[in-house]
Amino acid sequence: MEKGLNYDELIDDLLEIDENYTLIRGYSDVENVLVKIGSYTESIFQFKDLKKDNFHIIIGRCDEDDIIKTLEEESFDVEREGEYEFILLLRYNQPEYESDHMIMDGYYEIVKSRIQFLQTFEERERELKLNEILLDEFDNLFKYTDESVN
Repeated sequence: MEKGLNYDELIDDLLEIDENYTLIRGYSDVENVLVKIGSYTESIFQFKDLKKDNFHIIIGRCDEDDIIKTLEEESFDVEREGEYEFILLLRYNQPEYESDHMIMDGYYEIVKSRIQFLQTFEERERELKLNEILLDEFDNLFKYTDESVN
């Protein structure tokens, strides 16, 4: 046993984390969106076209649909549009009851985020086009006709 590590406490801590938190990791496009609030218009950055394939759950019980709903409602403090890698910690807030009637549904909120810029949309598009050209050239390099065999 490692010195100073209490495995019983570790198990208890992991069970509590699993019940109350969800840690996810993924990749997604972030776009600049104009949001109108009354007569005021604000520019925010949000995930674009987020799907279940964009992330995986590391630990926690949050349903993938609830994750998408939570992330679609959030804005992120980034400087520009593009492709990002993210690690997000979500906390579950229990529903609130008053006199046996639910007055507020339970919901998830992002309590910590690590978001790293990967590339702009233009850089990605350029890279895809270059890869396509190189693959075509590579395929042509190994193609031969009946004439080249003779």
